Amino acid sequence: MIKEKEVEILNYFRQDGRDTLTNASKRTHIPVTTIYEVLRKHQGRSISKHTTLLNFKQLGYEGIVTIIVKLPLEFKESFRQYMLVNKNVNSLIRINNGYHFLFECIFKKYHEAEQFIAFLEDEFKVREKHVFYQLEEIQREKFLLN
Repeated sequence: MIKEKEVEILNYFRQDGRDTLTNASKRTHIPVTTIYEVLRKHQGRSISKHTTLLNFKQLGYEGIVTIIVKLPLEFKESFRQYMLVNKNVNSLIRINNGYHFLFECIFKKYHEAEQFIAFLEDEFKVREKHVFYQLEEIQREKFLLN
């Protein structure tokens, strides 16, 4: 189980991952060495990567879509490989309960998303799909934050 101080440190860096250890120490009143050790301990395990969260709509991408698909079993691996290298795929998640993948894609325009979905249906013989267009992002990356 993760310790309370570790959660505090991880939360701090989730809010500002670019801050220095010295500033983090001043603000949290936790020694720099402790912060360093906690970050080193979790790097590659609990901390999978450091990134910047973008507001895609502000950048001009209106076609933000989340899709759930069920595929014929023989297409699962080729679908996975295709999605891993596709530039429009933001997230790819393997799921259960009769479906195989949930993924988020980003497009400049909605019609590009529709063309992409049609391509996937044809190329990978999608058996069933559910498509959700993002209307408004209300909250993201808040779990465990104070």
